[in-house]
Amino acid sequence: MPFTVSLKKFLSIFFETLSVITFCAVIILLILQVLFRYVFRVSVPWTEELARYFTIWMVYLGAALAYNDDDHIKIDFFIKKFKNKILIKFVEYLEMVVISIFALSLWLGALLLVEVGMRDWASTLPIQMGWVYLALPVSLIIIIVFIILKSLTHSFDNLKVKEYRIEKN
Repeated sequence: MPFTVSLKKFLSIFFETLSVITFCAVIILLILQVLFRYVFRVSVPWTEELARYFTIWMVYLGAALAYNDDDHIKIDFFIKKFKNKILIKFVEYLEMVVISIFALSLWLGALLLVEVGMRDWASTLPIQMGWVYLALPVSLIIIIVFIILKSLTHSFDNLKVKEYRIEKN
């Protein structure tokens, strides 16, 4: 198994585990909120706020995983119309466009958002909002890494096919 495939698999399992942990944290926090409010008759506002922050992280990690698994929303009308070689080149081109857009978004917007967020604090928790906003650049970086690994894997596969054809002749 090539290094890119094993790294992609490791990263996928790692971020899936993080997503499951954040999902479980959201469930536990919401159960605690219900228990405190209706059983103990005490309003605890930090549970709702922390659940919201975990949900933000869960969504952005899930978006990166959906991109990795090719489960994101897409329009495949043109993909079905192209021939195989044209389709591969078109998809490679689109992946480079996506990397460029994400890298630009990361550089111009997401890192600035985190920097500004570090000056702001959550209303009920001693957490700087930059840590919550960090979910966006982390997700963008994960998607960029997954695209690069996917491209490298396809390049290695194409190289193996060419080597096989040369050896066969």
